[in-house]
Amino acid sequence: DATLNNLCYQYKYDGRSRLVEKKLPGKGWEYMVYDKQDRLVLTQDAILRAQGRWLYTKYDQFGRVLLTGLSDGSTRLTEQSNTDAKGSNNENRASDYWTNSGMSVYYTNGFGYPNGNIYKVLSINYYDTYPTGTPIIPTQVLGQEVLSQDAQNSSVSTKSLPVASYVKNIEDDNWTKNYTWYDKKGRAIGTYSFNHLGGYTKTESLLDFAGVTTIAKTYHKRLDTDTEKVITENFEYDHQNRLLVHKHKVDNNTEEILAQNTYNELSQLSNKKVGGIVASNPLQSIDYTYNIRGWMTKINDPANLNGKLFGYKIKYSEVEGLETPNTDFSTLKVKPKYNG
Repeated sequence: DATLNNLCYQYKYDGRSRLVEKKLPGKGWEYMVYDKQDRLVLTQDAILRAQGRWLYTKYDQFGRVLLTGLSDGSTRLTEQSNTDAKGSNNENRASDYWTNSGMSVYYTNGFGYPNGNIYKVLSINYYDTYPTGTPIIPTQVLGQEVLSQDAQNSSVSTKSLPVASYVKNIEDDNWTKNYTWYDKKGRAIGTYSFNHLGGYTKTESLLDFAGVTTIAKTYHKRLDTDTEKVITENFEYDHQNRLLVHKHKVDNNTEEILAQNTYNELSQLSNKKVGGIVASNPLQSIDYTYNIRGWMTKINDPANLNGKLFGYKIKYSEVEGLETPNTDFSTLKVKPKYNG
């Protein structure tokens, strides 16, 4: 029925109340397959169905996503039956590797479904310990001790934390590799990302007791042959952890003040000074006004900009308009009503 397929949302469920088929207006049918732990392991849209492929997800015993990719497959009912035959359907970390799409995969490949005819791996996630090929793990990041991955000899470790993720470049077999460093409280304080062009982006964050970033440093090279760019950001907060000042510096250039925030008694942003290298001489000062409900009513004053670049007023339900829209007929006065 054309009306049903073009205008209606359609959903179909299996005997365990799991959504297995759905159709949205303007799209073809989408199919889903689950394992015995009710985890979504295969999905297929109309384009993949025409190619005879499925998008798969593999998990470990803790329900964490290990791999995603494309796999050859059959009908939804056949794929559901094959998945049910796998029982627990978990993969495990392995010391040996198998290769797919130019990447070494340090997971088993046979305990979870699909275990054969894997067409392409698209992403890989590692937990607990860093995989082979990880860059040198720093001992400190901005003076903060980095969490060890040795669970046997350390009271706290990276066990249970995501430590690395790889994402395949869609055009070829190059990959973007992302690594995360943690402090003793399990908070991310550093990342290292290798892009598919051979460059990298490294970040470092200094956190206070509450986990708020006070200093952030970014090191970036688009290509391996490029000169490294270093971006340093400083953040200042008040006793309520409201951002007061945000400063930004590129390499050894002059530090710029991106924002200076002032708040009213209700912690609403009342003024924001932007730009400049001296706090007392910003490039612009922006005022914010609110009504009793906390809705923003004005940014600056459009009736009196006083050198500011812009201003606008939101009138909501306020009645306001031109009494004399046409000055040729001064006796004709109207008071139109409108919002905005």
